[in-house]
Amino acid sequence: MQAVRSGSVECVRALLEHGALPNTARQEDGCTPLHAAAQCAEVARELLAHGARSAVACFRSAGGVTALMLAAGAPNLEAAKVLLHAPDAAAALKMRGASGKTALALAVWCYRKHGDADGAAAVVKALLAAGADAEAADNDGAQPLHW
Repeated sequence: MQAVRSGSVECVRALLEHGALPNTARQEDGCTPLHAAAQCAEVARELLAHGARSAVACFRSAGGVTALMLAAGAPNLEAAKVLLHAPDAAAALKMRGASGKTALALAVWCYRKHGDADGAAAVVKALLAAGADAEAADNDGAQPLHW
């Protein structure tokens, strides 16, 4: 996943064109290359163009998060927008991490913790425009508005 984390679209493209599988998960945590690309919109776009699925959650140490949750919680508006255009984006919007939080809840949490210096409000708006459920409660019954 170093090629993905480095943000090298050319390297990722070359690997994919030579048979690298975009949905192969790491054994230790279930993360796919798309999870690692949650901070780089162009790499995420390349992975999706080669069949990466966005409605896949990491497990174990990663807390059951999707790439969209990682982008939303960063916040990374450009990566979130790319992921919201994935064929399975509607499913990814509904998915919840181990704590029951959705991508929207994580974006709101980020806004609460860090203000809007990183553009968290824009991510919240993009998620809502894409159909995120503003009333989705986490495992403790908290909705995004509670954050």
